[in-house]
Amino acid sequence: MTFKQRLAGWLPITLLATACAWFTLWLFWPGYMSWDSADQWRQALSGDFNDIAPPVMGLIWRQIDRLIPGPGGMLLLQVLLWWGCIAFAVYMTQIGRPRRATLLLLAIGFWPALWAVLPHIWKDVWMALAFTGALLLLLQESRHPSRGLRAGSILLLAIGCAFRHNAILGTLPILWWIATRELSGLAARPRPSRRLALLQRPLLTAALALAVMLAAGLPTRLAGAQRIHDQWAVVSIWDMAAISLHEEQMLVPSALINRPFTLDELRGKFTAYSNTTIFGTGMFRNPFFGELTTDERRAVYSGWLGLAWDHPGAYLAHRGRLSALLFGLDPAGLPDSLVLSPRLVHLEGNPALQPERPRLQRRVQDWLNARIDGPFFAGWIYALAALALAILGWRQRDRHAHDGLASVAATSGLLYALPLCVLSGSAEFRYLFWMILSVGLAALLAFSSPATREADSN
Repeated sequence: MTFKQRLAGWLPITLLATACAWFTLWLFWPGYMSWDSADQWRQALSGDFNDIAPPVMGLIWRQIDRLIPGPGGMLLLQVLLWWGCIAFAVYMTQIGRPRRATLLLLAIGFWPALWAVLPHIWKDVWMALAFTGALLLLLQESRHPSRGLRAGSILLLAIGCAFRHNAILGTLPILWWIATRELSGLAARPRPSRRLALLQRPLLTAALALAVMLAAGLPTRLAGAQRIHDQWAVVSIWDMAAISLHEEQMLVPSALINRPFTLDELRGKFTAYSNTTIFGTGMFRNPFFGELTTDERRAVYSGWLGLAWDHPGAYLAHRGRLSALLFGLDPAGLPDSLVLSPRLVHLEGNPALQPERPRLQRRVQDWLNARIDGPFFAGWIYALAALALAILGWRQRDRHAHDGLASVAATSGLLYALPLCVLSGSAEFRYLFWMILSVGLAALLAFSSPATREADSN
């Protein structure tokens, strides 16, 4: 393909993506902040970081705030990265189909379940953008094998993991792909024994995952952030409280109870969609605000690990209920505020914000809010789509260079989202952002244009 042909394909998409970015910024400026977002801004302003929410976002925000105070600077970066990634993905997979590329750019970029989350200053969006960038580098690498592109992809995965503690699970399929590509480049060397050949990919994948985890932890050290060593304890205490209500007996260890209370009092404060409500009552120790002793830590995790074994029915009922709420099987049972938070939460110490938004913003936001209980925000639909695309991409992995990458993208989304059924302490819709975006990316790869496939084969 000549430079003139590339420019003819790239220029319209670039111009359209630029217009879409401008419209998004004009409509939603300066963005939305939930309590978590406002707390990250507070940390950015004060420089007093902790790793309850990894400090990488606060570090970035601290620098951006000097140029554009408030959430607006972060929104600007989010929106530009979003439309840039979508434009590049569409361009790379729809060569020779300008009209289809235009429609796909608009469809994915303005997809309600994604576009409605985009104005929120959330680390979930940043993680997903980093993962998207990693996949796009690998898409380019599938055409022009390059260790530099693979290294860049690993760096972006580490950046993505720096935004969320559980993000490493979503990197595993991508790291497996990188390990496979790396080992295929060594084909000219003497072949190892059969046993060693079987171990090479998993060992290299594990080594890359360890490197990604270590790199992802660097911002915490650079910021001198306060370390919270028992973050998962808030989930385990919540799980034990849920099983206690189901079995009508207190299963939370006494060392973790702050004051006497009845099961009826606990039932009045307990919610199936979030663990935060029981910690605001003073009933239980909150590990976020006081490190647990060795005995308390042992009591937490031994009690947590025994729940599924000792109370399987109650445990499955509790976790099944959370999963149903998270994946949209009972949309009426989940507060809309855990799906979208179109507001600017103010915390003491943060500057007050009173933006003047265009009238159209209210109409658009009302339209998006009205879709919350519908299929656009039903996570189970995207999970099934991701599964189908993972299987399709795997079956077609040998047909063209990037077909296997479609399976990798979809599997990454699933491996990030499905463990939340067991590990999450909340049913917030934003946790599914990467899975939903991965479906769009996998579909672009799996159903790319014939001209794209021909370019991949050359």
